[in-house]
Amino acid sequence: MAKAPSSCAETLADVGDWSPEDAFAWLIRPVTIETFFKEYWEKRPLHISRQGATCPRLLTLELINKEVGKKPGLQFEKDLNLAQCVKGKQVMRNGTGRVTQAAVSRAVSEGCSVQVVHPQRFVRPLAVLLSKLESHFGCLWGGNSFYTPKGMRGFKAHHDEVEVFMMQLEGAKHWRLYSCPSGPLPRSYCWDYDETALGSPILEATVRAGDLLYLPRGTIHCGAACEGMSHHLTISTYQRASWADFLARALPDALEKASAADCRYRAGIPLRGLCIAGESHRKASGDVAAGDEFRSKLEELVLGLGAFVPPAMDTAADFLAAQFIARRLPPPPRTDRSCRGPEPPTGEHCELKQHRSLDVRWADPTCVRVVFESQPGGAAETQIYHSLENSIAGHMSQAEPQPACLVLPGDEWLPALRKLNCAVSWVCASEITGPEGTAWELLHNLWEQGLVETRESPEVPMTGDGCRKIRRAKRSRIEHQVVRGAVGSSRDRGN
Repeated sequence: MAKAPSSCAETLADVGDWSPEDAFAWLIRPVTIETFFKEYWEKRPLHISRQGATCPRLLTLELINKEVGKKPGLQFEKDLNLAQCVKGKQVMRNGTGRVTQAAVSRAVSEGCSVQVVHPQRFVRPLAVLLSKLESHFGCLWGGNSFYTPKGMRGFKAHHDEVEVFMMQLEGAKHWRLYSCPSGPLPRSYCWDYDETALGSPILEATVRAGDLLYLPRGTIHCGAACEGMSHHLTISTYQRASWADFLARALPDALEKASAADCRYRAGIPLRGLCIAGESHRKASGDVAAGDEFRSKLEELVLGLGAFVPPAMDTAADFLAAQFIARRLPPPPRTDRSCRGPEPPTGEHCELKQHRSLDVRWADPTCVRVVFESQPGGAAETQIYHSLENSIAGHMSQAEPQPACLVLPGDEWLPALRKLNCAVSWVCASEITGPEGTAWELLHNLWEQGLVETRESPEVPMTGDGCRKIRRAKRSRIEHQVVRGAVGSSRDRGN
């Protein structure tokens, strides 16, 4: 059973025992999850003042200097930025190559902010917290920390294209927040703001140690350290996770399916149609009727795509989910094999009369994605992507990920895997069937990888007939391989 988090957790040492939902509840405490999504998510900023509550010491300037001094150390721009806002202008004070402690100390003494890019790569409790949040949201979470000397600003006013949660670790920072002039929830970030033209802030607040500040995508923000130095940790999510992003993936596939099935999509456009449809050409020619006919035909074809959306939706969801699995943080390791439950019988050890009936379920459904792949002219296969072997050190890097993947030939195992996916809780292992009976070989392989956990079922033990069926079943060809995934990268920004 997951351990409920303490509201005053100082080190997050037990964050690995929390449930994903409890991790997010801890982040926004005392606001409830229901209230947060109803009143604030993607709608308006929220300042949660916790009035001096103990703040987890996830990161300090001393820890940053310690990482700088290690080998191979941190690199300018990739791992650490030195920044300053001077008269509304952004000034970067980075050196080249490896960061030195002397460079950081000198920059801080001169009023520069120190931004550490994705500190979860070397702050283990933060990595586990973000992993829990990734599981709860089904979306990547990243982090950046900002140490700013008293009275100074590190970054000019800007907005981000991510949902931002600022955890004030030390000191205090005064923030001014403004609405995005181009409208809410922009899909790209922007630094090109004249701060004198922003008007009145929608929120102005001093955020102190222990507090949280939430900013929906597109919230323009600028802040200065006050009451001494300031150190805050920004964690963020929902980058490229809008309906527009999903449609950008799904609609091309829907169009391909429609053009293959319906001749209307393969028919040619009218003669000189590009001139009819162009705005300036249509008005110049005066042929309004031809333009209206072109537009009506286009609208008809777009509406016709609706019949092809469901399969395209599934394909897009599988692709984007596999990307997420490839790039996300791994779950906290479970080194004790006994926590996986009894080992499923396999091979010559399949004497079921020695085993009670087993129940089975995914150990963490958010770390697994089952995808069926069938390319024209190629062999069909079922792929089980998982994040158990993902690298914390490589999280949010621009390198192309190499997700771990179990490969099964054909689609014969899909019904069994769907039972695992659809199960609310436990599934009787005897219901996970393959081509020739209970899929013990598959279950054993998944158990060995740590992807499923088992328990002894309270039901009656299996009979000898069940044992004979398993002896007759052929050994499944299960390959454990690395599949290269095409995954985009994210750009780091300041807050």
